[in-house]
Amino acid sequence: MATQRPLSDSWFWKRYRPEVDDLQNLTLIPNVATHKPTIDEWSPCCAFPTETYVELKHAGHIPDPILGFNEHKVQWVAECDWLFACNFSLDEYEGLVQGKVRSEIFFEGLDTICDVYLNGKRVLSTDNMFDSYTLPITTPDSVSKSSNTLVLHFRSAKHYSKELEQRYGAVRAGSCNLGDPSRVYIRKAQYHYRWDWGPELISSGPWKPVLLRTFSTRIKEFESHAKVLDIESEKVALSILVDIEGKAAHSLDAILLDERGNIVRKETVTIASGEKGTVKLDWEFVSGEVKLWWPMSYGKTHLYMLRVTLLDKAANEIDKADRKIGFRRVELLQYPLLNAPGTTFCFRINGIKMFLGGSNWIPADCFLTTVTEGKYRSWLQLMKDGGQNCVRVWGGGIYESDAFYDICDELGILVWQDMAFACGVYPAHPSFVESVEGEVISNLKRLRHHPSLAILCGNNEDYLQIKMWGVEGGLPAAVLYEKVFPKLVGRESLL
Repeated sequence: MATQRPLSDSWFWKRYRPEVDDLQNLTLIPNVATHKPTIDEWSPCCAFPTETYVELKHAGHIPDPILGFNEHKVQWVAECDWLFACNFSLDEYEGLVQGKVRSEIFFEGLDTICDVYLNGKRVLSTDNMFDSYTLPITTPDSVSKSSNTLVLHFRSAKHYSKELEQRYGAVRAGSCNLGDPSRVYIRKAQYHYRWDWGPELISSGPWKPVLLRTFSTRIKEFESHAKVLDIESEKVALSILVDIEGKAAHSLDAILLDERGNIVRKETVTIASGEKGTVKLDWEFVSGEVKLWWPMSYGKTHLYMLRVTLLDKAANEIDKADRKIGFRRVELLQYPLLNAPGTTFCFRINGIKMFLGGSNWIPADCFLTTVTEGKYRSWLQLMKDGGQNCVRVWGGGIYESDAFYDICDELGILVWQDMAFACGVYPAHPSFVESVEGEVISNLKRLRHHPSLAILCGNNEDYLQIKMWGVEGGLPAAVLYEKVFPKLVGRESLL
């Protein structure tokens, strides 16, 4: 059976000192039993996922950066490199040696410039906070059953972005109320560099879960596309695509459940033998079988549970995946104006024109790992209580957590999602474009099934800014906003 477990226990952190710390022969020996560790000694993480400022504050090494002028007292943190490390066992080691199973470590999010070491060997380098990374454990001799050491070396993002600026040239990126313009070269939350609403706190660390996955056969990808075919009759369709990796499974069960747990549709598909395979299902529903998802104040947010289960010949479960989906149609109406240049810009949801009114959402905290599902729910509920039916996820922040979009689905709040670009002349050299493409694909696949997701926008104010500043040479990243993003959205999002 495919399994995954979070590597969330026994993580430690310290400041990296190149004159002392040999990353290929690093000993993880915490000193907590004898004395309070200094920042140059291993300290246990107070939580996981985590980041540098959170750990430093918890350990009493820095004051609360949010209070008073403490922001200026902690700027040294961004000048340093930092290490995070853990020990873990690999219970499935014998199966890995015998070739019966495969294992991998999945990093949901690393902030940002990180070298990953497994048992003293550098095995991965990352440079995009918004992307996820997979580390296959390809050779059994690289790991052991009882004790393995995983070390994450986070370089100073502040220094790294300045290095890139020296290589590619300085550009405009905001005015004095925003952070250092070198931020445009690094794929990291831009508000970390300071904004007109928040402090300069350039964080680093494993800000999302780290998972150990083991499988012989698994569901590698699970896609679904809910489509409204006819508004009046509420005739809808659902396309399901499941990519299977590993030794052949016997069958796949797909089931759609309503909010009470009643079966709406179920189908079992026999899988052809082979190492890899794809199962595609196309379902249509006539009037009355399913109900449409509506934004708040227009109707109920009907959500359905879609679950797929991979089975062997004895009908034993091998792997499964599920998600909540909704059926709705979103249209952006752009008709030429009669007596003025430009077009209309209004929305029609399930055949009804709606006025979208709401708020601009910046990250809920300077320290993202401290934001709980409860905080998301309380603030989004306040929006609904205030009559707001749309939230715009601002481009200087992040692609929000799964909990954020789940709650928007439930409350009937439509989401305007910016790509993570804000107020800058962003580059478009090949390595930058390649990194951004990976980031966008990863997040489109994660978010595309949410009925609340109404529109995707390329950036925040970049075109406006270059006109205000009179920047010569145009906007290099226009190739992203006008060509790359539309191509990827058309291919991946299935909106």
